Amino acid sequence: MRRLCGAVLAAFLCGGVPSSVLAQKIGAQNPSPADQAPVVGEVRIVSEDGKVLEASTSAISVEVGKPLDREKVAASLKSLYRTGVYSDIRAISERVEGGICVDFVVRENLFFNQVIVVGLKPPPSEASAAAAMQITLGDAFRKQTLDEALDRLKARLLRPHPAEHQMDVVVSIDPGARVRVGAIHLTNNTEYPDSEIASRFKLKAGKEITSVKIQNGTSRIRKFLVKKGQLSGRAAVRRGTYDSAKNTVDLTLDVSEGARVKVEVAGAKFSRGELKKLIPIYQEGAVDPDLLEEGKRNIRERLEREGYFDASVEYASAVREVQTKSWKGQEQVISYSIRNCSPAACKFTRPLLDRAVHSADAFWKATGSPWRTCTALTGFPPRR
Repeated sequence: MRRLCGAVLAAFLCGGVPSSVLAQKIGAQNPSPADQAPVVGEVRIVSEDGKVLEASTSAISVEVGKPLDREKVAASLKSLYRTGVYSDIRAISERVEGGICVDFVVRENLFFNQVIVVGLKPPPSEASAAAAMQITLGDAFRKQTLDEALDRLKARLLRPHPAEHQMDVVVSIDPGARVRVGAIHLTNNTEYPDSEIASRFKLKAGKEITSVKIQNGTSRIRKFLVKKGQLSGRAAVRRGTYDSAKNTVDLTLDVSEGARVKVEVAGAKFSRGELKKLIPIYQEGAVDPDLLEEGKRNIRERLEREGYFDASVEYASAVREVQTKSWKGQEQVISYSIRNCSPAACKFTRPLLDRAVHSADAFWKATGSPWRTCTALTGFPPRR
C-alpha cells in the first residue's frame, strides 16, 4: 500500500497519474478532482529505516488539512536540501484516515565534531598530527574528505622530524686588535679655525675607533655650532680604506656651518640661556614657522607668569649680509617684539594683589558671603 501511494505521489508531482495505478486503486470509476489532490493529513521527516526524525519543520511548506500541492512538495524538497542537514531526499505518501501522510525520506548528514589521534608516539605531537589532517570542524562528513586527511597524516608521519636532524653551530670569533685612526682629513667650511673643530671631535691619530666615539665627536661639533648661532651646522665622518698592514683607517671629517641665525628681543629682557629654553629652534637645530610660533607662545606664557597679562608678542624674520674679520656671509635675524610690558602699567605685584584680595574679602564677609569666593575669583588665597 505504501509503495502504491509513493507511485501515486510521484506521478502527481510529474503532472499526472498512470492509468494502471489508478485502475488498481480506484477501479473503473472516473477520478474526481478531489481524488487528484487528496487532503494532507500528516507531514513527517523520516529516515531510510522508517524512524520519524521530525513531525514538522519550517523548511516544509506542505500544509496539513489542505489539498496536496505539487509545487509545495517540490519547494519543500529544495528547502530541505538547502538546510545542509539532509541528503538523498525523496517524498512518498501513504493513505491514512482523513487523507494521506506525506513522508520526506532523508539521509542525515554527519559533521566533523573533533579529531582524536590514538596510539601516536611523538614526534609529532597530537596537535601537529591533527593539524596535518586539515579537517575543518563543523564541515559535513564525506568519506573522500576523510581519506584525503588520512593520506596527509601518513605523509606527515613518514617525513623526518626536525628534532631527528639537528645540528649545533658554534661560531668562534677572534676579534684581534681594534682598528685605530690613521689620519684625520678635515674639510672645514666654517669661520672657526681647524684647531677649534678638532678639539671638539677629540679623536686623534692612533686612537681606537668605535661608532660611539665618532657619534659623540660629531655631536659635540654640532652643539658648538648651534651655540654660536649656526643652527643648521652639520658634521659628518666618512671612513677611508682599511690598511691591513698598519691596522688603521683614515677618517674624513666634513663640517659646514650653514646660515647663521640671530635672535633679538625688544620690549623685555631675557638672558641668552632663557631664550634657548623658550624658543625651540635651538633644540631642533632648524628654523621654521611652527617653531617660531611655539617660541612666541612660550614667551607670552612666561610674561603672564611674571604678571604681564596684557603683553603681546610678535616676531619677524629677515636676512642680512654680515662681514667680520674672520667671516662674511648671510645672517638670518629673528626679532621678537613685545608690547604692553610696562611694570607701572600692567605688572601685578604680590603686595598689591594682597591688598586687593583683603579689601574684597572684607566686603564679602560684611555681606555674609564666604571669603573663599574671593579666592576663587583671584586665584590666590588672601594672606592671614
